[in-house]
Amino acid sequence: MLFLTWCSIDRNDEKTKEINLLNSEVARLKLKIEDQNFEKNLKCQWLLDWLKRRYNNVFSIYYSEYWNTCYIKYHDSKTKELVESAIDDFGPN
Repeated sequence: MLFLTWCSIDRNDEKTKEINLLNSEVARLKLKIEDQNFEKNLKCQWLLDWLKRRYNNVFSIYYSEYWNTCYIKYHDSKTKELVESAIDDFGPN
């Protein structure tokens, strides 16, 4: 014999509606984060033009979602190696 309790029955699809609402909210928030990251990456790319004019060793730049900052790749003037660092740590060599 199977006993069903009130909480296990989805009356009027209430649980399904709530799950769908939460899934929609998650999808909306993911899009918002993607848009924000895209905008931050654009700002980093804008900085690249300025950095290339100011320093001749800058190679590329990208936005790091993990560190929430721009990361640049540049050639170290002493070792001639390609180095990657946060823009805050970058300075003329």
